[in-house]
Amino acid sequence: MLPKYSSNLRLCYQDTDSFIYEIKTDDVYEDMMSMREHFDFSDYPKDNKLHNIDNKKVIGKFKDELNGKLMVELVAFRPKQYAFKINDGSEEKKNKGVKKNVVKKEMTFNDYKHCLENRTIERRTQMLINSTRHNIYSIKQNKVVLNNLTDKDKEAKRYAVDNIETLAFEHYRINSHYRIKNV
Repeated sequence: MLPKYSSNLRLCYQDTDSFIYEIKTDDVYEDMMSMREHFDFSDYPKDNKLHNIDNKKVIGKFKDELNGKLMVELVAFRPKQYAFKINDGSEEKKNKGVKKNVVKKEMTFNDYKHCLENRTIERRTQMLINSTRHNIYSIKQNKVVLNNLTDKDKEAKRYAVDNIETLAFEHYRINSHYRIKNV
């Protein structure tokens, strides 16, 4: 990706097996068509010009998880904790460690955005079933579901460039002339 797009490519999020890029180009779908040997387009709608089953389930191929829809806004805090809006008006939210029904019914994209922009901590109540010594009981848990503050005990320390971007320690952009505050 970097050789093709150079400074027009920005990595916005990554997890173990996924990347979310911001790409500045005239037509990203034409670009994808020219690199189709690297993509699995098998889940695209059959009437889409990119639909092709040649690389279906082939390991190592890129896959557009939105199947041709455009992501228009993204908020990502850490792996498996992000939300995004799609150009059709829908939104998708992920939040590891929080019950799926809480994420789906009680959290919105705007909650993620508010937490990012205002550095707030969001809490939600969720019900859990637990057992101790073969006794089953339910627990009402008031859980921190969104937190834009770095937890230094659990995550790698990072430098905050601003309220949105961070850099890992030892990053080449961190030097005595580059004023960045430690989060």
